[in-house]
Amino acid sequence: MTGTPLMFPVGHYLGPDGGTSGRLAGAHRVRAGGQVRTLPGGDPYTLWLLAHGVAGGPQPWTPAHAFAAAEWLSTDRFHRAVEDLARRGLLLVIDPDSAEAAAMARSYRWHSMLHGHGMRLEWSGRYGIGGAEGPWLLVDNLAHDIWRWAPITPTLWDACEALAPSYRRPPNDDDPIVTGPDDLLPHLLRRLHPLACAHAGFLDEA
Repeated sequence: MTGTPLMFPVGHYLGPDGGTSGRLAGAHRVRAGGQVRTLPGGDPYTLWLLAHGVAGGPQPWTPAHAFAAAEWLSTDRFHRAVEDLARRGLLLVIDPDSAEAAAMARSYRWHSMLHGHGMRLEWSGRYGIGGAEGPWLLVDNLAHDIWRWAPITPTLWDACEALAPSYRRPPNDDDPIVTGPDDLLPHLLRRLHPLACAHAGFLDEA
């Protein structure tokens, strides 16, 4: 069974290229796969930002959502920007329920950022992740486990293998119930984007 493809930005933004001027038109730098890669200005830069989602936007984030948010881009310009970013290794479009998702999970890893704020009664069973002053987002058990444990595993697939036993009998009724890493992977991928949108981490090549 397949579902709706999701859009994932890849890499950690390092800022504008020192040799260019103009934040939108000039080139930018992104760390990915142990390299500093060029992110062209204009449409590719705009789309890479939009791939992180927009405040208050739907989750998980799909190519259709990104296209709707980039209302000034024609269909051709949007697809050219997607292809450019994918060619540079800075964007992934993947269906979490597809066979390709497992191959993707073996080739990518997650780096977490920000601070953990634990769980409080007023957060209705959610964990807080954010800055030193307080949480920027509240997440469920699985998203928190991904944020906490995925960075110490070599790949997303290794993270699934490590976390799957805990979700054979999950602690809460709204947690996914899985029999192994294959079952857990779609749930993991659907929780990655809200973390990326809140700058709680970034996807990277393994």
